[in-house]
Amino acid sequence: VDAAENVKRNVADLLDIYSNDPDGKSNFHVGRGVVCWACGHCGIPKGGANQKGNNIKDDLDKITPGPCNKCGETEQVNWLKVTQPVDATNTQKEELPW
Repeated sequence: VDAAENVKRNVADLLDIYSNDPDGKSNFHVGRGVVCWACGHCGIPKGGANQKGNNIKDDLDKITPGPCNKCGETEQVNWLKVTQPVDATNTQKEELPW
């Protein structure tokens, strides 16, 4: 239950950041996020923005996510994919950074 509460809090924090229309240049490490089901941390994996998988063009099916930047977990970690609709039909989606 603690891990689930941490996931909920981390996602709420990210949505707060998006609501303030960040420029992506100040005070944030931007990239692909992971969720750790062991501790509930959501964020950039250990290794930061230069890690494989952090580029939008990387094929995440071929890259193992993690490790968790908080607890170091390597097994119970999944990539996060945050999207938003590109058009009114909602058929195309744009991936947003974590």
